[in-house]
Amino acid sequence: MLPLQSQECPATRARPAPDEAGTACPRSATIDAFSYPVWPEAPHGPFGYLFPDAAEARGGVAAAAALRDLASAMAGRGTGGGDDSGMPAIYTYLGQVIARELAAGTDPEGGLSGLDLDRVDPLPRRRAMADLRNDRSGRLNLESLYGAEAGGWRCDPAAPARLWSGVTGPSGSVGGKAWPYPARRNRLPKPALAEQDKAYIGAPQTDAGLATAEVHLVLARFHNAVVARAPGIGGPPAEAGDAAFDFARDEVRKHFQWLVVNDYLRRICLPEVLDAVMAEEAPVYCDLLQRCPGLPEGRLPLPFEFQAAAIRLGETMARPSYDWSARHGFGCGAASVAGPPGWRRAPGRMDFSRLTDESGTRPDRHARGINTRITPDLLCLHDEPPGLHGRMRQLAERTLRRGLRLNLASGQDCLRGMARLGVRIAPLSAAELAEGPGGGVLARAGMIEATPLWYYILREAEARTGGRRLGPLGSRIVAETLVGLCVCDPDSYWHHLGSDHGRWHPRDGVRPAGEPVTTVAALIRAAGMRA
Repeated sequence: MLPLQSQECPATRARPAPDEAGTACPRSATIDAFSYPVWPEAPHGPFGYLFPDAAEARGGVAAAAALRDLASAMAGRGTGGGDDSGMPAIYTYLGQVIARELAAGTDPEGGLSGLDLDRVDPLPRRRAMADLRNDRSGRLNLESLYGAEAGGWRCDPAAPARLWSGVTGPSGSVGGKAWPYPARRNRLPKPALAEQDKAYIGAPQTDAGLATAEVHLVLARFHNAVVARAPGIGGPPAEAGDAAFDFARDEVRKHFQWLVVNDYLRRICLPEVLDAVMAEEAPVYCDLLQRCPGLPEGRLPLPFEFQAAAIRLGETMARPSYDWSARHGFGCGAASVAGPPGWRRAPGRMDFSRLTDESGTRPDRHARGINTRITPDLLCLHDEPPGLHGRMRQLAERTLRRGLRLNLASGQDCLRGMARLGVRIAPLSAAELAEGPGGGVLARAGMIEATPLWYYILREAEARTGGRRLGPLGSRIVAETLVGLCVCDPDSYWHHLGSDHGRWHPRDGVRPAGEPVTTVAALIRAAGMRA
């Protein structure tokens, strides 16, 4: 492992005063009304709020009805914003992997089970922080691939440094035929035995859809490629067992973190916003971290504004179908988000060269635009039963109600919170909000001046970028969180020495395909798959 530059989190260092443009972030003493409880030896990670002193959300029967109407409006065609982001479709699913990597297992006893009621009342923010736990560490350390701790699923006893990948059992295949997805236990078609149809991976959520399972498989095969090529950069040989596994895991984590910041965020965020966040080392996220005493070792806080709103841009980016492969044609678009039963019977493997297509001539190989319209295939999810919880099957309403239940600040209050921290962002005008498909609902419900954060972020992208990227507020929340998780993790690539002005870069790492792994397409090639 390369030496660390520093074990000190930038959140504890003195920050410069804001410049005239107000882009630098001072340490704020004003947003500390809510702090985290101290959890001795807590096994879970914390959630929290970037803007805990924002105005409380208004709940009740009328608020729930307004969100239902807003969700219905999002199902319409509307006007404004394109249906083509110009972004290769693979980034939709990389975003889902990132979201599932960072959070899982919110406690239903914290009140989220009330989402299906006619009345929705926001949780007090202090209670949400105290009651809701994250089953992930909050770090970008690929727990979805490796698990929180080393586990028995990780390797074949015959090759202990390698991850299982592409077979149906620990060391071979069933009936002589390899299964192309993450290795599974006793894959049987009988519904009664469905619980045995599980992948040997650290996070079952990643196996909930075909596309995300394929991305997971890429990462597993990249790990194995790193094991094979590690001696070329001074790493141990595969025969070294645990030492080789640990070296490969650290290399894969650094590559993944670098790609999240320098490839994924470059695609979905405004470049000037991302540049500012990186130059200032995520000051808004660091402000959150300073308000988190007593964090368990190895845990980082995850903002509710990110997890319940900003990162959910992928819910509008999925198409009903894609140009999936030359042999099987179209398939597995939005259905892979919803994860319907039987997704593994999808027609054939993904052709990654189509989903990483940069030509710009095939919209059916691109993500949809980031906008306020939901593709019809996502209007009804398959992971919730009908009947009592039928409303939970409606994606847009489910997301809006969750935001209210979690007491998220409105888009406008988030802008005010950013300004208090020295980050000034021009708000959407009332006319811009009224032009979206939900504008009439916002006006009737009095939400033009207090717009639900998720809808505000989508409408901002639609109005300011034509749906090709997030707008300035959405970009700032997403970039602050993902860059901040690297800045505040002393084990991340951010703190390893390398050739990028002293910081680690993929050109300093292993090159299984003979090229630095600087894009998702290069990662796929390094994993020995076509891109």
